[in-house]
Amino acid sequence: MFTQSTLFSSAASSYRKWIIEFPLRKASLSEGLRAACAASTMLLLCYLLHEPHFSWAAIGAFLTCLADAAGSNRARLYSMGGFGLLSTIGGGLTAFAAGLGVGYGALSLMLCAGLAGFSRIYGNPTGLVMILAAGVCSIMADSPMSLAAGHHSYPAFYFLGCAWATVLGLTAWRIHPFSPARAAVNHVYESLAELAHITVGAETRKPGDDLRHLTAICRKHVRDDIALAQKRLIALPLERTGSRRLYENLLLKLARAELIQGYLTVVTDLRKSPLRQPVEIIRIDRVLRGLAGILLRMSRRIISDQAPDADVDLAAQLHRLSARLSPQLGGALALTVSSTDAGRQTAAPAPSTFRSDIRAAFKQNWQIAQLHCSGRSIEYRHGLRCATATGLAYMIVHLLHLPFGYWATMATILIIQPSIADTRARSLERAGGSVCGGLIAAVLGLCVHSSLTAALLLFPMVLATMALRPVSYGLYSLFLTPSFVLVADFAAPGSDELINAFARAGNNVIGGAIALLAVYYFWPKREASNLSLKLSEMILANLAYLHAALGNAAASSAAMHACRGHACILNLETDVLLQRLGHEGKLTDSRAQQVRTVLALSRRLAADATHIWHDPADAGLSPELVAWLDDIARLFMQTADADAAREVVALCPTAELSPVKAHVVENLKLLVATVYPVKR
Repeated sequence: MFTQSTLFSSAASSYRKWIIEFPLRKASLSEGLRAACAASTMLLLCYLLHEPHFSWAAIGAFLTCLADAAGSNRARLYSMGGFGLLSTIGGGLTAFAAGLGVGYGALSLMLCAGLAGFSRIYGNPTGLVMILAAGVCSIMADSPMSLAAGHHSYPAFYFLGCAWATVLGLTAWRIHPFSPARAAVNHVYESLAELAHITVGAETRKPGDDLRHLTAICRKHVRDDIALAQKRLIALPLERTGSRRLYENLLLKLARAELIQGYLTVVTDLRKSPLRQPVEIIRIDRVLRGLAGILLRMSRRIISDQAPDADVDLAAQLHRLSARLSPQLGGALALTVSSTDAGRQTAAPAPSTFRSDIRAAFKQNWQIAQLHCSGRSIEYRHGLRCATATGLAYMIVHLLHLPFGYWATMATILIIQPSIADTRARSLERAGGSVCGGLIAAVLGLCVHSSLTAALLLFPMVLATMALRPVSYGLYSLFLTPSFVLVADFAAPGSDELINAFARAGNNVIGGAIALLAVYYFWPKREASNLSLKLSEMILANLAYLHAALGNAAASSAAMHACRGHACILNLETDVLLQRLGHEGKLTDSRAQQVRTVLALSRRLAADATHIWHDPADAGLSPELVAWLDDIARLFMQTADADAAREVVALCPTAELSPVKAHVVENLKLLVATVYPVKR
């Protein structure tokens, strides 16, 4: 019985971590259904008309849905229609070049991949369209065409699928221009509710539940969701937002979410402090549990209500509930949420013509390209890296005569990123997802022997692929492999599904390995290696926040929030820099351990500063402690040695201090000893 209870608790803990790592709330069921309908329709036509080339139309429909950019109908038309034209023309030319020889095919594919990598200078939507178009070129290059052969009709079927998905997305399956922005703001409030709920009842959890790690993941989700919501709101066209109350409502909700984020960050830090009394922890848990419920209700109203003042009652409840912690924490922690409707004044756009707009856009884009055509440009080096890696992958799969070699080439194009850390993470996720997806495809191939059944099975596979793409790249790759295997069965009936599945999975691994080697050795973009300077900046920022917290009577609330935000940002930047330098192999084990210790102590100093700021029992200056803080700050401002550090540590306050301030002194001693170790 004890064993079953332990296994159940372990499974529940693993499930909780998995849900936090992969937030399923971000899954887009609408996009998945649209892509599944578009691709399955083409595959059903393939079955009914006995025309294998309709499998190319299914591929075109799926990739067109993948290239859809959120925003207005005009932006979506540009992205989907532009992708259809570029991929068809580029893929056809690449297929004709491949028909002339492997060398010509490699050169044409290198040109497409290089332009796709360089197109990141025009933003993520343009870069996504170009990268997907280059991936289509790699697929068509594996099916070379010749004018003499006469078998070159599949680009027309492919373009038919692209056009079908575009028409379906803009007519029968339209997406409201404000729908992506509303969904993004909704995700923000759901992430905030998760952040409020994850800290509650930490003492009752198992030791395997690392609360600090889970909280850090939740905070990252909140930051990412806020950044995405800001991008979605900015992307909306000006003529649609000038007089729309819904747009103003979303702006206010996002501004309120940023206030709530800061409040929850402070409260969760105080909740995790070991110096809190059990009664205080119980009260904080009650408030956090109530806030989580209110935030979830607000997230539902974002989707259902359009009135600007639809959640005024919930905002008032949020304010009253947050104020319950004010007497306990000195009255400085009440969440002030304004429900005032803010008007926006927009300037009327100057009248223009279509020809002048095209001329101005072409001139502007040409100037941007000229600015980046140099070896110092990251995008320029990334374009060269994409071209070289793609050409290398194409030559390898053709020299070794690997079946379905376009999967390796396409994986190289889609995986490679400007930075080493991003490429490494994406290559591992795609390799793992492709291998698991290959197993799923093998099982389907052994169980399914009817073309109609395979066409019907494509619907849930494409649905899961597109719906889970915002959740995780690994889950996206997991369902992408069996989807393409099912489509390939129509293009080449009678082939061995088991061999097809494992060949594609193996080629994905090869493509990921080539992308990883290319990003390491072909004009790599490495982070600045001045880690010591970043550590000094981080330590000084946390010391400044601690100094401001000790003298909070003379500092305004805005100044305190600015100090805390600066310290938290530098802590996060140092953590990211540490991870990237570790992936690049630039840190020894001892150096990495030292930096991790310094980062942990700096975060504890920030938490202690927050505690001092909001706890009335620790209010007021301690002259001896403040003077010692100034000495330590001067120590980190200059190049010192272990002897000078020991002299500064010897001047630590000797008077009796409160528990929080004593904790600060202990952490500072450890910090100095870690940065300036005694040589033996």
